[in-house]
Amino acid sequence: MERVRILLTLLLLFYGGISYAGTEPPLTLISLTKAKEGNLLYFKVGFSSLPPYEFYQFPSRNLAVVKFTHAISGTCEISFLDTASLVEKRFLKELRFVPSESTLRIIMNLAQGVKTKVYTLHSTKEVVIELERERDRRLEYREILLSQGEAKVRISLLGLDLNDPDLLITPVLARDKIPGLEETSSMARRLRALGGINGGYFAPNGDPLGLLIIDGELISEPILDRSAIAFTKDGEIVFGNVDFKGKVLFKLNERIIDLDGINRKAAPQEIILYTPHYGPKTGRDDAGLELIVIEGKIIRIYSKDAPIPRNGYVISLPQGW
Repeated sequence: MERVRILLTLLLLFYGGISYAGTEPPLTLISLTKAKEGNLLYFKVGFSSLPPYEFYQFPSRNLAVVKFTHAISGTCEISFLDTASLVEKRFLKELRFVPSESTLRIIMNLAQGVKTKVYTLHSTKEVVIELERERDRRLEYREILLSQGEAKVRISLLGLDLNDPDLLITPVLARDKIPGLEETSSMARRLRALGGINGGYFAPNGDPLGLLIIDGELISEPILDRSAIAFTKDGEIVFGNVDFKGKVLFKLNERIIDLDGINRKAAPQEIILYTPHYGPKTGRDDAGLELIVIEGKIIRIYSKDAPIPRNGYVISLPQGW
């Protein structure tokens, strides 16, 4: 029962901020921060006075242990500034606090390729456990700071070899839909990518602005004669201005109509094509006719807000058709 009581006391101590009397150097702070570069994680343990500690590493088991003696009395405040790093498990697969009388063990089950070292900050009375994740050598990350007078611009560069057959560059939709909003880091984690850049333009609601092609499918048409970048299957990079001319042919009467856009909100009198990337429905209230097309055949006609089939598309026509 003594062991159980001590464990419960520690949990209350961590999360409740309760003070305890004792002669041991009280534990005052546990914080977790990630370096801006993204490959370093700092796990800090603070005390009112520094206790003795021992550091053990077991590389074959991806395990590291820090043992503090006379360390678990006092008031502790936990400050996890970047809990996403733990949830991702890019650094730690498991983190455990194991108390035993006045001894505290911090047991870290490390992710593959993570190295650890421990050092002391005497000025702040903190013990720092530094976790370093090995960088993927196929990528190179750099930052450049340019200044002209008082204006300063920070440029982030991500370099890679396009001839590497194991590397693939692909555009991604935020939350895989239009419109959608999502942080670049979240998109990279979701797809388990080695890196990610914010390389496209979009409206405040997440609607793509300009040319967007994913897996050979046109998702959004070019606008305002803006330039675009493309990556070919041969590993070449192409820059240029792209023209868009979309047409729909009705075989029954051989009539051809021009498309004004793809997967975006329609202006009055515009003809827009909606694909499953846009979502479940067109959301258009001012349409005259909306044609649901599957395998080249019109299977149903709506007057507005038509559902978009997963295996087809919708041609949205304005009033007057």
